[in-house]
Amino acid sequence: MPKDKAYGPRREDRIEAISREELPEGITPRVGQHVRLPSDEYEIINATIINVSDTEIVVDANHLLAGQDVLFQITLEEIVTL
Repeated sequence: MPKDKAYGPRREDRIEAISREELPEGITPRVGQHVRLPSDEYEIINATIINVSDTEIVVDANHLLAGQDVLFQITLEEIVTL
């Protein structure tokens, strides 16, 4: 499937820096960690931490396959007739 029909293009507006002060106490963020974040529209956004500094973390809410063409390999195991 071409990327426009699969998970769409990668969008820079889905990458955001968040102040470490906004994180719950006791959380130790690390690059590659998957997090669930609340949005302004009262939804939960799944994101991946892509950068961590002393003052902020950067999260990417793009789907992992966004911006990529996707090739599915299907194996037919059995045909069942009713």
